Amino acid sequence: MSKDNFDLVRLLLAFGILLVHAAGITDTQELNFIFNYLTGDTLVKCFFVISGYLVTKSYYRDSGVNFFIKRALRVFPAYLFVVFAAVCMGAIITSYSLGEFFSNKSTLRYILFNTISLNFLADSLPGVFVHNPLRSVDGSLWTIKSEIILYSSMPFYHFLFKRVGFTTFFIIFLGAFGWVYYFLYVHHTPSRVLAMQFVGLALYYYGGVLFASLKNEKKAISFTFLYSLGLHWLISFPLARFLIEPALVVSGILFICLALPCIANLQKIGDLSYGIYLYNFPVIQVICNYGFFKTSPYTALLLSTIFTIGMALFSWNIIEKKSLSLKTRLTIPKDTFWKKQQSI
Repeated sequence: MSKDNFDLVRLLLAFGILLVHAAGITDTQELNFIFNYLTGDTLVKCFFVISGYLVTKSYYRDSGVNFFIKRALRVFPAYLFVVFAAVCMGAIITSYSLGEFFSNKSTLRYILFNTISLNFLADSLPGVFVHNPLRSVDGSLWTIKSEIILYSSMPFYHFLFKRVGFTTFFIIFLGAFGWVYYFLYVHHTPSRVLAMQFVGLALYYYGGVLFASLKNEKKAISFTFLYSLGLHWLISFPLARFLIEPALVVSGILFICLALPCIANLQKIGDLSYGIYLYNFPVIQVICNYGFFKTSPYTALLLSTIFTIGMALFSWNIIEKKSLSLKTRLTIPKDTFWKKQQSI
């Protein structure tokens, strides 16, 4: 029986992303009310907090080669499937002939760059979604490269942490704050997209890492959440709120996951959050392609939800769960490269 709310919170965050995408990428005015309650940036930040916390716990159990094997098994099978499934879907609905579609350089670029998680270099397919407000095939994939980079940074973080302790976090947060502040307030053209790259997201990922590295983490999380919430409520100065916001997001989401009693046990249905996150965008785009969001936006939203859940169930049971079962075969019994670490 699960004793925390991580599965539930991740599932709710994934559904939140679905709602934001349904309103945003289809340009449906009737769904704009969703933005009064949800923002995609905040949802992504919360995902990175949870990722930082859970990945750190995993790293302390299995650092080194085994850590990267397990991360790869969790991330890449479903990710690669959605990339190639999107190409197959594109081949069906493209305005090009099959020969033209597969011989087109844009198709080859899509496969190449998305396979190596560089979605921003090739996010569309030839003749696909040409009448949609946005041509991108799967805009959800942009975060995967940041996840991979931050996972890869764990040995460097740990190397530094063993030598300078919690000063490590001061260095990371100072660099991340500087990056975000520069691209939001100093850069000649303020860019939310650049601010939300992996350096900026390190504020949230390593916020989760920080709390995962404490002995009395629940007390620290509760104190930080209440303190930052109070400061955010009392202080209206923009710069102060800019500095407080990461602490509030990090401690707030971990407070819900760890400090509150377990609300629901979702182990029977599996971890659908990753699948919902990966598949919602192309599903919404297909439904938008056939005009459903124009003629009946709420029916289109319902269909998007049903088909996304169906794809997530398929992904979990056929791809993700079976890939994760390979961990016992592929992990190395005795890691000769890194010493196993215990939680501090």
